Amino acid sequence: MSGYDAYWLSMLVAVLMLGILGYASYTRRGSSHVIRVLGAVGTGLLGALIILLEYALHRPVGP
Repeated sequence: MSGYDAYWLSMLVAVLMLGILGYASYTRRGSSHVIRVLGAVGTGLLGALIILLEYALHRPVGP
């Protein structure tokens, strides 16, 4: 596995963990199952957005 692949795999794991934490957070609040899933998806998408912004700011410039 290349370093590039390892980087993206770690980012995927981070997004999945954020989704799990979002689901757990809404479970603690006593929300319905639909709201829990939507909260997990929203939390994961927010993490993915942050990762994409980080990539856009730190990617190498040039050929």
